[in-house]
Amino acid sequence: MDHTDFLNNFSTAAVVFNSDLRIIDANSQFKLLFCHSMNQIKQKRLSDFLKFQLSADEMIHRLGDLLKNKILSQSLTARMFSSTNQNITGEMQVLIQKTGSEGLLLGILYEIEKPANKFRPDVTETHLFKLLLNELPDAIYFKDLKGRFFLTNRLHAKKLNFESAENFIGKSDFDLFSKEHAQQAFDDEQFVIKTGETISKEEKETHFDGSETWASTSKMPLRNEEGKIVGTFGISKDITQIKIAEIQLRKAEKILQEANDAKDKFFSILAHDLKNPFNSLIGLSDILLDDFDEITEEEKLDMIQKILRTSESAYALLENLLDWASVQTGSLSKQTETLELFPIIQEILEVNQLHADNKNIKLISDIPKDILLKADQNMLRTVLRNLVSNAIKYTMPGGRVGVSAVYEGNMLKITVADNGLGMDEATCGKLFKISEKVKTYGTADESGTGLGLIIVREFVEENNGTISVESKEGKGSNFIVRFPGADDLPKFQAT
Repeated sequence: MDHTDFLNNFSTAAVVFNSDLRIIDANSQFKLLFCHSMNQIKQKRLSDFLKFQLSADEMIHRLGDLLKNKILSQSLTARMFSSTNQNITGEMQVLIQKTGSEGLLLGILYEIEKPANKFRPDVTETHLFKLLLNELPDAIYFKDLKGRFFLTNRLHAKKLNFESAENFIGKSDFDLFSKEHAQQAFDDEQFVIKTGETISKEEKETHFDGSETWASTSKMPLRNEEGKIVGTFGISKDITQIKIAEIQLRKAEKILQEANDAKDKFFSILAHDLKNPFNSLIGLSDILLDDFDEITEEEKLDMIQKILRTSESAYALLENLLDWASVQTGSLSKQTETLELFPIIQEILEVNQLHADNKNIKLISDIPKDILLKADQNMLRTVLRNLVSNAIKYTMPGGRVGVSAVYEGNMLKITVADNGLGMDEATCGKLFKISEKVKTYGTADESGTGLGLIIVREFVEENNGTISVESKEGKGSNFIVRFPGADDLPKFQAT
């Protein structure tokens, strides 16, 4: 007998079963409640879905009374096992249905309720939502499909200098932030709407006045009761101070790393570069002393020249070490004054003339006599001395080294140029970094540690200047330093 039409008259879950509790038929509400097909249901007993509080014997007795018409109906309490295995208490009233000689029972499930939460205060869901929205120490907002705010909380409004959250309604990120940041936020929201996925990220917020803040944000799809995405909502936590602390920490780490690199560089120079010249001096002196009468005059002259070059190299290195030590310890004093460049360049070239003559290198000065700049005189001399000495060191015999200067705006550009060995781009990128090891030899086998250029960079920057290099292998190098010009600039401007 088909009970479908009869069972479908009930708006709640209903089932037909016999005295052995075997299920004969059930309506669609019963199938939905237990997430089973009809074929699956008909293979089970009612006790597979419901656990009655009565014992088996008492249950059989009650059902027998119903079948014998001793009672018209019976209300029984049972524990239901849902598809998620969560226990739900429900009342089940079992009614008899006469169908000829076969006695069948009709079971109806009604008043399936979750136990009351005895710990919950007398507050509504709406009130709890408002508390969460307004008291949570993070920005909470809701947007429509076009990225327009239709709800936000008090903290979000305060962060963006709005008097109230209501002032947000109808606005978008394009009304609040720079175009670049607003576009990225809009693209994120469209991705969430399209995919239904949540985005969690740290983002930099650029405001119209140029100020920047940082936020840790999660952007999620906003669904209505039917599960359709109708917008987005998000939670944003201000992490600006954390980011500032991270930046300061990275700066401190960089300073510490530079200090460690400087220490390593210092000990490396002491252990090798400063020690080696003295080994050479001692060795050559021993030969002269022990074999003076046996070696030729030409050999003596060659050794004396080697002793001179080695001594000059060691002295220059020692000067650089002392200058560098002054910078590292902070004991270097600076006195900025207006200086004439011409006499300083002439002095530097005269000091290096012997070195240039030994390599048949021509020194050229193209410095106007009345050109002025602002710098500390001792630091300026150290910078130019190192640059000219380096240019001679890496220029082939018969080459040339030139020094020129020209004003660029309020800065004086000084260029030390040579037509020597030159460098590749990778070497140029390492020259001014203490952490990089750049040990090279000049065209007359002069040694170099790279320390001189480190000092040059620090002295130039100490005087509010900049340094750069242009070089090509086999063509030579141009080292360019820029210092602030004097208040009244002469007419020598770059063209």
